[in-house]
Amino acid sequence: MFSVVKALNPKTFENPKVEDIEGKLITNPNDILLTVADHFKNKLYDESLTDINPFQGKPRPLNKPISLAKLRKSLNMLKNNKAAGDNQINSELLKYAPPLLDKSIADTLNKAFETYTDLNINKGVLIAIQKPGKPKALQET
Repeated sequence: MFSVVKALNPKTFENPKVEDIEGKLITNPNDILLTVADHFKNKLYDESLTDINPFQGKPRPLNKPISLAKLRKSLNMLKNNKAAGDNQINSELLKYAPPLLDKSIADTLNKAFETYTDLNINKGVLIAIQKPGKPKALQET
């Protein structure tokens, strides 16, 4: 019985067998990575293609702007304890932010989509404010 279950649900993985251009087997994991990456780069990347120009059109209002409820629902689905991305904003900062920030984000996104402009989000300073009624943190002397 055990062998039948094992045959139906195999969880053993073989190392990939990758050959170089000459047909020699590559065994070094780093060389395998470079060879596979180069293979897919040649298959999927075309240097002759140019960047897509941004949409040029007359600014107009959105038929259905991003609502605060929809934005809040999306932010609540963010996972905690994940590393920050390129913008250095952790998901918890957005997920547990006050409603005023939701309005600011929704307004910024709606404006960007209405006017076909890039989101020029510059670096800023985040200052933690003590919640009312919470005990003050100990200060060093």
